[in-house]
Amino acid sequence: MDMDTSARKAANGTGPTERTPATPATPATPATPATPAKETARSTRLLLLAAILSTGLVAGVFLAFTCAVMPALSRGEDRVYVEVMRDVNEVILNPLFLLPFLGALPLTAIVAWRLRRPWLWAAFAAYALTFLITAAVSAPLNFGLAATSDPATARDEFENAWEAWNAVRTLTSMVALGCLAWALLPDRGARGERGWAPLDSTRYR
Repeated sequence: MDMDTSARKAANGTGPTERTPATPATPATPATPATPAKETARSTRLLLLAAILSTGLVAGVFLAFTCAVMPALSRGEDRVYVEVMRDVNEVILNPLFLLPFLGALPLTAIVAWRLRRPWLWAAFAAYALTFLITAAVSAPLNFGLAATSDPATARDEFENAWEAWNAVRTLTSMVALGCLAWALLPDRGARGERGWAPLDSTRYR
C-alpha cells in the first residue's frame, strides 16, 4: 500500500524529487590595475592640454593688444593714452592673466622633458623668449610710464618701443602655441605605425 502511494505521488509530481546541486558562482575578474606608464601618459596628456590652453590664452591677450588695443589708443591724445595704459597695466595683474602667463612655462617644460620631442623643446624656447621679453622689456617700460609725469614725454618714451616688442612677443607666443599643437599630430613610430605621440606611454620618462 505504501509503495502504491509513493508511486502515485511520484507520477503526480508531488513526491520528493532530487535536488540539482547549485553551480558555484564564477568569481569576478579583478580589474586590471593601471600601470605606471599609463598613469604617466594620462598625467602628461593633461599637462600638455593645460600648456596649450595657457599658451593660447596668453597669445590671445598679446594679439588683442597688437591688433586692437594699441591701434585704438594711438588715435587718442597723450593724456588719454597714458592714463588708459596705466590703468591697463594695473588691472591686468590679476589671476586670470597671471595664472596662464606664469603657468605656461613650467607646464611646457615638464611636457617637453617627459616626451623629449623637438617640437616641444621649440615651444619651450619660444615661450621662454616671450617671458623674457615681458620681464626685461615690457615691464620696465610699464614702470617708466607710471613714473613719468609729463604725458607727452611718457608716451614718446613708451609707445613705439612697447608696441614693437609686444608684436615680437605676440609672434613668439604664437610660435610656442603652434609647436605645442603640432605635438598632438599623429606620429610614425619605429615600425611605421601611425599613433598619437601624447598617448604613447612608451615615450614617457
